[in-house]
Amino acid sequence: MRQVAWRSWTGVALVLWLGVIGVARGDVYGGSAAFAMGINSVRMSNLATTLRGQGMPVFSKAFLTLAGTGDVYLGHVAFGFDGGSFFGNSASNTSFETSVRDTYWAPRIGFLVLSWRNLLAYGLLGVGSSTNRLTITDRVNVLQSEYERSSSFYDLSLAADYLFIPETEQEWTATALFGFRIGYGLSFVTSGWRPASGNTYALNTALPHLPMTGPYFRITLGAGWIRLDRDETDF
Repeated sequence: MRQVAWRSWTGVALVLWLGVIGVARGDVYGGSAAFAMGINSVRMSNLATTLRGQGMPVFSKAFLTLAGTGDVYLGHVAFGFDGGSFFGNSASNTSFETSVRDTYWAPRIGFLVLSWRNLLAYGLLGVGSSTNRLTITDRVNVLQSEYERSSSFYDLSLAADYLFIPETEQEWTATALFGFRIGYGLSFVTSGWRPASGNTYALNTALPHLPMTGPYFRITLGAGWIRLDRDETDF
């Protein structure tokens, strides 16, 4: 726990530091919305050990992620929201099938660190909540059990977007955007597992902590309504 807290505050300090020393010139105003798709790598060694001890298969720690994002730009600061799901991760053997998925949401704040031509880059900090759902199916006796738990987390990332701004003399302009997000999610406070409704199979051991913690990479595609304020020395 102490190591996780140290990493969390280090990440917060890094995002704030990027906001202070950012080389961005001028200001950005407006808003955007985007669809994001990528891969999350999640640490789950404790859960894997428990499942193997019950003769159950262990799913991969790599998750496909689909998410939606929205941001409002006010000068050098961006306020936004991110929400989505981790899914598509399951494993099976002759006796059992296991799967896990996660949904999350997080409001966030970002600081503009680079503005070069049509490229914008932000350091982002989000604080939100997620819900994990573990499903275990007994394939021999045709029984199924679902368990849920909730956690709070930090989301620390760097976002870069290229704006496809048309040639126009208008101060405000509609634009498409293409970019990426690279970051790290840190679980901070976690509740205990609780059985979901309709359980017909019970584990004979307690489930351990499952932090949805690890690095991720996402590609984003969206649109916005933007105004870029730059002086004549900008490049």
